[in-house]
Amino acid sequence: FPVTISTQSAPDISGILKTEPCNLKMILCNYCRFFPSVINSFRFLWYYQGRARDLMIAMKYRPSKLLCAHLAKTLSEQSHKFGLIDFEYPTNIIAPIPITRRSYQSRAFHQTGLIATTLTRLNKSLPPVSINLLKTSQHKVAQASLRHSERLKNVSGSSQVTSNVQSKSILLVEDVITTGATISAAASALLKAGAKSVSVIALARSSTWETFRFANHQHFPLPRDTNRG
Repeated sequence: FPVTISTQSAPDISGILKTEPCNLKMILCNYCRFFPSVINSFRFLWYYQGRARDLMIAMKYRPSKLLCAHLAKTLSEQSHKFGLIDFEYPTNIIAPIPITRRSYQSRAFHQTGLIATTLTRLNKSLPPVSINLLKTSQHKVAQASLRHSERLKNVSGSSQVTSNVQSKSILLVEDVITTGATISAAASALLKAGAKSVSVIALARSSTWETFRFANHQHFPLPRDTNRG
């Protein structure tokens, strides 16, 4: 599927987050042409490596709500500046990837919810965030501790759609994409509930995602009745 990637080096942080302009390009590989993904478009700011990886780990596992707010503001500014939110279909609903009760209790804040609300607050053309559009069941084991095949099983059936999404274009907001199992499960649930398309915007994406694209496609195939025309 179309992916906007950043060729920017990892961000620097000294007191407050600083970033330089990104060089963006669109990619549609032959695999995606023949095997459409449940995710229509996927865009992100940084590769999950170096300083960017350090920032993500600090935000999630320290944890730091202040750092999350800085990163959310950066995503909002860069999205507006470089058109990261200019997707193929006009966005009808913006929703964060849900977190488990265990994660919320350990961090005391909803990081993807904070990123999503900051994105819409600083980009007035976007619709309001539907914080609870998706709910997730309590995973038996934390995703980060599992192999990819185990992650797919861990998230299968875990996303529940709580509102009407019939014929809507959804923009999902995530912090870090690693294997892609979580966003694929969420996108699959939305399409099965009648959504027209599901796109994703994130702070960072790991190179691991490339390795597991086919496994994600096999586990979460595009519903046959999905109409993106």
